Amino acid sequence: MCRIDAEFGKYDLDEKADPSERFIQALDEYEVVGQLRSLLTNHFATTWQHVFSSANRLEEALDLARSQATTEGQAAAVISSGPLAERLRAQLLFVLIHKDVTGRTLETLDFAKDVAQTVFPHSPYKLFKKLKPDSQYGWFITALYGNEYFLHSAVFDDPALIAEGEWERVRVLWSCLPAWSHDEQQIPTELASIFSPDAKALISVASTQRHAGPPTPAAHQWLQRVRFLEAWVKSDAAAGRLRNPHESVFQKLYIEGESLRSDLEALRSGDSDEKDLYNSATNWLINLELQLKETLAVHMDLSNADESQVTDWASQLDKCVQVRTYQNPDPQAWDAAEEKAVSSILSRLTPEKTEAWIQGSVHSDVTATLQRRLDSFPTLSDQSSRKWWASDYSAIWKAKLEAEIHALGVKDALAVLSCRLFRLPSEAVSRELHPWWDSLLEKLIHDPEFPLALTPQWTVHAIGRLSDEVVLPYIDKSLGLLRSRLSNAAEPDLNNQLDALLSRLSHLDPRKALRHRLMLMRSSYVPFADESLSRFSSLHSDKAVSWYSPLSELARNFHAKKVNGTPYVDRQECEAAELEIYRSFALDLIDFCLSRLRLRKGEKKPEDERYADSQVTEQSAIWRQGYLKALLEVGLDPNGKAHKTLFFTRQFDPDESVRDVAKEAYRAVRRETNSRKSVQDFKRGLIAAEWWLLMSQRRALDLPIDPEGALKTRRNMMRNP
Repeated sequence: MCRIDAEFGKYDLDEKADPSERFIQALDEYEVVGQLRSLLTNHFATTWQHVFSSANRLEEALDLARSQATTEGQAAAVISSGPLAERLRAQLLFVLIHKDVTGRTLETLDFAKDVAQTVFPHSPYKLFKKLKPDSQYGWFITALYGNEYFLHSAVFDDPALIAEGEWERVRVLWSCLPAWSHDEQQIPTELASIFSPDAKALISVASTQRHAGPPTPAAHQWLQRVRFLEAWVKSDAAAGRLRNPHESVFQKLYIEGESLRSDLEALRSGDSDEKDLYNSATNWLINLELQLKETLAVHMDLSNADESQVTDWASQLDKCVQVRTYQNPDPQAWDAAEEKAVSSILSRLTPEKTEAWIQGSVHSDVTATLQRRLDSFPTLSDQSSRKWWASDYSAIWKAKLEAEIHALGVKDALAVLSCRLFRLPSEAVSRELHPWWDSLLEKLIHDPEFPLALTPQWTVHAIGRLSDEVVLPYIDKSLGLLRSRLSNAAEPDLNNQLDALLSRLSHLDPRKALRHRLMLMRSSYVPFADESLSRFSSLHSDKAVSWYSPLSELARNFHAKKVNGTPYVDRQECEAAELEIYRSFALDLIDFCLSRLRLRKGEKKPEDERYADSQVTEQSAIWRQGYLKALLEVGLDPNGKAHKTLFFTRQFDPDESVRDVAKEAYRAVRRETNSRKSVQDFKRGLIAAEWWLLMSQRRALDLPIDPEGALKTRRNMMRNP
């Protein structure tokens, strides 16, 4: 049989008489150990009778603590027990009312502070929920954790508060904003009564920017609000809870901001001083929102961000810079304002985030450039990148842009590199960036994956940017490629490309440009003249081909170029030079026509037989007649080459009509061999030769010709060459 006092073996049957010993006895009997025992002993070992009023109430509090499994639960149970809960509520209220409690003994509040800071250092909201005090959460934090603790990351990272859900979390944290003082002198007396406390405080803090002196109490509290909001945004951004300025705290801020702006509307219709108050207050709100957006971007966690998220993040920074830049109404101050805004943000960014910002700028501008690739004068989008050009980070920007372009397909890379750099901030920057940018374009054509079909487009954009020595071979190559695509109506830019290429080639190598123009004329699937062989004019017809120029005009331009580049002694010398220029141009035309009448390379005429159409360079009998007529009209026989080719053609061409025209041309050339020609003779010869070529073009395309109209056109042109 067990002993009847077995259950009391660990207890002292007699209550200790000494108060301190009685306190320890209670702690032992209720098995209070560890951190809670130390806290209770430090705070109540000598004052427990005053605080708990009796041993029974002390034991009731300890009994509540014993029922909890964790130290946090035990500590909260003690504080929320009857005696302590009542005293804590009273002391919190006393502190709220009196603020200054110097010399006062608030043992229960001191105990609660110690519990909060040692047992609940990272979750003040959990203690708040357990104690359920009457005070607001913000005041609760200030009273138990100190005036500066509401800026601590633990307030925002509190797991218990996060578990409440975002809407409730925002509501609770917003309640922590400092309350307003009502002792304000910044608002005219007659207006003070119509404003809400929030609007009065806003006007007060905004007025501190216009008036010297310390801030008023309300202005100080607004500044405290700003510190709290910045800490909130910073913490949420770093933790990944906040990624854009359209959610969470920003949503609440915008709602409150609209309410404040509405309150301030009464000032807009007032006198100049009242309008100044309105402008100051609204500008202060704008700057606050901007400041918080910058804080969000500066502290946002990018460790796991994908490319689109980094681009969005960089865009947020760009928008902040833009607002800072254009706040100044003076355009002359924008560059300096932009530089200041960028420097301010960079001073707060890590090197990794600085590079991410530059990368975001590059990606944003490349994307924008590709979206408007069809612009007639493409320039590289610089909305985001321009700020890096003259900065210490230009080398990083260049490296990032090169990498971005390298990652594109060749077609997109060409679309970007074909753009010009525009609005460079200085000559020094221009000297640095232009050669580098042009070198990237030159490298692209040597890419093994560069498609041949893009060569004309590349060449058009290389003209004027790369040296003539580099570009000239590609102009020749491009014109050959485009000639084969003249029938493709799906290429609206083809004529523009031909125009640019031929214009430059006419400057670099006029003879080669003439050959290309004549070959393009032969290959075109659209006529250059109407039924009367009158050339289509760009002023009166949408059928005009922009790159086609009449032979007489080409000769005139060639002459003008020579005249402008050569100083002549007298008029006679100038006229002799003009005659030689027109003669040289006519010989180039003859050389081309003869080349089209000869057999193709490697082909041989059968003995005493006519060759086949497929053996001659120009396989169209109609065009062979046209070239023969052109030779007839010009009437030159350089070194006998013309009459030899004509004799061969009249003997062996497979087409009878061609042979007949060749006979006419042969006689005309032989007749004119020794004749002296004037400039006017050459001009008329070129006009007449082109008239036949235009006729051949329409005949070959099986298009009708009006003989009477054509004859009239010829005579009109010959009358005034």
